[in-house]
Amino acid sequence: MKTLLHTLALTLASFAAGAQGWTLVTPVKSQSAIEDVFMTSPSTGFAFDDLDDRMLRTRDGGLTWHRQGLVFGTTPTSLWMFNDNVGIMGTATGTFYKTTDGFVTRSTVNSSTGATKALFFVNEQTGYAIAGDVNIKKTTDGGNTWTLINTGNSNFLFGLYFIDANTGFASGASGTILKTTDADATWTPLTTNYSFLFNDVLFTSPTVGMAVGAQGYLSRTTDGGATWTAVAMPTTQHLFTLYSYNNTLFALGANGALLRSTNNGASWTATTLGTYTLHSIHINSFGQGFIGGDAGIYKTTDGGMTWTPSQLGSPHSNLNKVSFANENIGLAVGTQSTGGMVNALVRTTDGGKTWTGRNIGTSVLGVHLRADGNGLFGGSSGYYEYTSNYGQNFNFGGNRPNVAVRTVWAQNATTWIMGGGFFNGGLYRTTNSGATWTYTAGGSMLDIYFPTALVGYAGGEGGELKKTTDGGASWTTINSGVTGDINAVYFLNEQVGFVGTPGSLRKTTDGGATWSGFGPSYVMALHFYTADSGYAVTVSGHLLKTIDGGANWSTHAPGIIADMLVRDAAFLNGRVVAVGQLGDVYVSNLSCAGAVGTPRVIQSGATLYSSFATGNQWYNGSGAIAGATGASYTASVPGTYYVVHTSADGCASPVSNSITIVATSIPSVREGRALVIYPNPTAARIRIEVPSALRREPLLLRNAAGQLALVRKGAHPPVLTLDLGHLPAGTYYLQLGKTASPVVLGK
Repeated sequence: MKTLLHTLALTLASFAAGAQGWTLVTPVKSQSAIEDVFMTSPSTGFAFDDLDDRMLRTRDGGLTWHRQGLVFGTTPTSLWMFNDNVGIMGTATGTFYKTTDGFVTRSTVNSSTGATKALFFVNEQTGYAIAGDVNIKKTTDGGNTWTLINTGNSNFLFGLYFIDANTGFASGASGTILKTTDADATWTPLTTNYSFLFNDVLFTSPTVGMAVGAQGYLSRTTDGGATWTAVAMPTTQHLFTLYSYNNTLFALGANGALLRSTNNGASWTATTLGTYTLHSIHINSFGQGFIGGDAGIYKTTDGGMTWTPSQLGSPHSNLNKVSFANENIGLAVGTQSTGGMVNALVRTTDGGKTWTGRNIGTSVLGVHLRADGNGLFGGSSGYYEYTSNYGQNFNFGGNRPNVAVRTVWAQNATTWIMGGGFFNGGLYRTTNSGATWTYTAGGSMLDIYFPTALVGYAGGEGGELKKTTDGGASWTTINSGVTGDINAVYFLNEQVGFVGTPGSLRKTTDGGATWSGFGPSYVMALHFYTADSGYAVTVSGHLLKTIDGGANWSTHAPGIIADMLVRDAAFLNGRVVAVGQLGDVYVSNLSCAGAVGTPRVIQSGATLYSSFATGNQWYNGSGAIAGATGASYTASVPGTYYVVHTSADGCASPVSNSITIVATSIPSVREGRALVIYPNPTAARIRIEVPSALRREPLLLRNAAGQLALVRKGAHPPVLTLDLGHLPAGTYYLQLGKTASPVVLGK
């Protein structure tokens, strides 16, 4: 949902203020396989993901990764980078891709002799690769042309290592290790006395080498491969990769197996890094590097002594809706498709920087999370779950409407609205946590937005638009003037609102009675911080800004790569979080030019006035007050109130001064004479003289924030004694009917 969030948390440092463009915060998915990594300098690194055959690149040492726009069209198998810009990649079809700009662009070298694996270059001109599973390819011109060498071997090969331009080794099935000493011209099989698979081979000198294989098998030679001896195995996990850096050997394997040796492989120690298979490792001359595996990339800055996560996999799901409760905590939901995708619920507690996920057993399309931690999500066949603690835990819905839920809205802890379609389309409302539902027939509803507690709008397929003025108890159909799907609904207040359609943005200034069309097409999310200043996100990821109420729009951040397909976005304090295809979550900063001024609040009775005419959000002790966004606010209950102003750029101010509204400031509570309460102040017990006319009125005791601290119902005696010793010290307001008086509790 496109929820305006005014909180006091600082913007994440990694999303630098003022930066324009999008940052992909979920480049690695839970179904990813990071088959090869390369760190070319302290800032620049590369990794390719077999999940969608794409290259990832970092330019900040692994803090963030950008997925390159190009798709390789065939599965990459091996990578070799010579520097930050120049590199080459092998693929499953034998095609090589070369780059001179860090894989922003590429050129193709066709070499149709079967799959290419295990690239190894001894210098920028001379390199080798496994070809067609059983043979070797060689290049002497940096990969522009390749020559096939027949090894005479019939076993599949997987590992390749060269000591120098002439001497090299290859390993493979059935205990195979081949050796060449004439620059790949001829290959000789070595005797290993091992009948299972050798996944990789590596030599630390012309005489000392290692090979690794299934079930943690380690084999070592000290005579250039003439004889091989098994080494004590510290793990039974399958081992796939060998690597050497600064007199330390590394072996990677299944279930996070990470082995280290500091004596040329004579003995090994085993640790684990995550729980998934580790595939690849590279450390640069500065001791910085990466390990790539299933669902993760890990980084070292001390030559491999320690490793920390750079990116861990988020669920691979077509994310459809996103909603934030505050600056840090948000939820997004999505549905599965092809390519290993799942029905997912993902959650962030750091403002969208990292996400954890859960696979839901059914499609999930709608989610809404309130500032007080209550919320719900819904999906196919009326399935829904609800939360009261910001999505830490969810409860299963009981009585389910027979509808494919596509959008939801939580009005409070027990009152929810769900919209959907496919069958039994329309809107469903419960006021008792789903025990019973009322139904308003309609088409397939796609988005819901309530600018106030009572007034709300719902848009759907075919331009259908509905309005409620009683909190969703009843809905009327209003004419949107369009026939395309309404994907986004946003209202600044009861009268001024927008809907996004495939054709263009539509605006109303009279609560939906009339509409005018202008602006961008295919808007999936939008929000206005003032009557004039707002942002919109299109399906292609263009982040657009207006400063004249939507009449004109400029590009704040360009579109994302073509297959991102944004489905929704949340507008926070100074940034936007967008979700879409592939489980992608992107963040873009808004342009916060200079500090946002602190608003000042003045009081006149129960009415509070902000020093800013627009961009206000009023708060009390319970959090943001729904619909309280005007220049003034009239309090209806005692409590402490303040306001936060959001600039036209979408950046929140510091908190204003606080005003405490006492019961006598509120006209509805001032009627009648004051209650006689003694002793007051008190340490614990008070006595209240209850007038005869009020002896059957409920007694309410509220704290300074307006929250109920005590309720007593039934007939009261003429003198009522209450023990308040269990309550914290402070000022309270005791109310009987329309009569109220303050009570000061000291300890």
